[in-house]
Amino acid sequence: MSDTQKFLNTCYTGISNFNGTSDMCPAWWHLKDFYYQVKRNNLQEINTETQTQ
Repeated sequence: MSDTQKFLNTCYTGISNFNGTSDMCPAWWHLKDFYYQVKRNNLQEINTETQTQ
């Protein structure tokens, strides 16, 4: 992914235009997967920093 802001804006637009429940919206699942990936990467960075100190 080269432009995270564009990705987020696209997801938000997709979610707001989706006719149905959020758990059936593909944009919601992309956004959720992105969140978990960022969270996992941040935890790995914290663990790495803690181990090197």
